[in-house]
Amino acid sequence: LSGYVRTPARAACMADINADPSVRMVIVPHYYHFPEAALLRKPVWLYLPDFIPHFFPDDYSDCRAVRNASVGKTLARKAARVLTNSRYTRDYLPETALRVPAERIRVLPLPLLVPADAGAAAGLDVPASPYLFYPTQNRPNKNLAFALAVLKELRRHVPATRLVLTCRIDDYGPAARALKDLELQGAVEFRRGLDDRGLQALYRGAAALLFTSSFEGNFPPQVFEALAAGTPVVASDIPMIREALEGAADALALCPPLDLAAFVTRTRETLADPGAARRRQAAALDALRAKAGD
Repeated sequence: LSGYVRTPARAACMADINADPSVRMVIVPHYYHFPEAALLRKPVWLYLPDFIPHFFPDDYSDCRAVRNASVGKTLARKAARVLTNSRYTRDYLPETALRVPAERIRVLPLPLLVPADAGAAAGLDVPASPYLFYPTQNRPNKNLAFALAVLKELRRHVPATRLVLTCRIDDYGPAARALKDLELQGAVEFRRGLDDRGLQALYRGAAALLFTSSFEGNFPPQVFEALAAGTPVVASDIPMIREALEGAADALALCPPLDLAAFVTRTRETLADPGAARRRQAAALDALRAKAGD
């Protein structure tokens, strides 16, 4: 749709697409951002990597969420194919409010999307003190309030430890409140609007990736990117990681989701011997690249 959304009226854009004989098929990249796609008469494929409201209904119960789900249900019913990135997501989508027809779902694992030259990040500004890194949006499933609790406990043992985030802390209230309540304002740095080089610089300078999400729609790109950058990984033990890594999952420092003691222990171990973490997780990167055909 990107070639058409510049036209003033989105409905008119759909009319343009319907009338254009060169357009054989339209990929809709989000389940509710393009509601006008319901007007298409061309074959439609819908990209649907996850449906987070299915797992966090209390956080997605307002009128906007209900409207978004209604749009998604309409597009899922219209789509000839629904593309997702994991078998786990494929299996639960038919049970969600979107009611995705199971026979239309196809699984396409997410590749490593970092450009080959993105590692050329020397000279870019990174924090001088040891820091944990988690590039993500501030959403309920990301558990940033929990990440802050991990940081608070770690600082009892390594006071200089900091956390670098890439989100707006005010986008989700519990995380904003945790930052204030734990008195961590001076220990958390926000880097927004990063390009690939800036992102890679922060990965390469980080003491570890602190991945606290309890749910994703695919193998987390942050974990793939951290492995590619040689950044030690401490992460929630979630099905999407197990599925992608298969027998190599235990090469990572995986913790039960939202288990504070486990996260603190594994992060302290990683900070104490990052070389061992990098050597251990090399098997995970090899497994991912083999699966992706890299």
